[in-house]
Amino acid sequence: MAGMRHSETIAAETIAAERASTGTRQRKTAIIHTRFSASEALAVDLAAKQAGMTVSAFLRSLALEGAGVEPFLNDDDRLIFDLLFQELRNVRLDLNAMTRMAHRDGAKESERENESESEALRFLIELRAVVAAIGIEVKRLAGNGRGKRRRML
Repeated sequence: MAGMRHSETIAAETIAAERASTGTRQRKTAIIHTRFSASEALAVDLAAKQAGMTVSAFLRSLALEGAGVEPFLNDDDRLIFDLLFQELRNVRLDLNAMTRMAHRDGAKESERENESESEALRFLIELRAVVAAIGIEVKRLAGNGRGKRRRML
């Protein structure tokens, strides 16, 4: 658990081991108060609703993820994101090759340039940018949110 102090690592590992060994839900007796501005509280409420969770469950999941106890994405999720990213990378490489071919063929036939070929080339260039943006987003989503929040503090 990179970026965590030794005591934080021990606490997170202890909680995770306890949860794994009991296999049952623990009664939630500890209460932690957090202050929010009105706009922050509204944003949290909306985010919880969008996630299909209660505000309490939503904040608990975020806090436990931040503590390294319950990551938002498990290893299987990260593997899927890695596979998606690799597939997007392959699509991007194919699009780059197609764009180069279209440029090369367009230069050879510049005298009788066809409007549909020019439109196809513009589409390839735009599609390449979209695939790159999706790849960046997939990589960001697959990242470790806990580490990002800790770097912000």
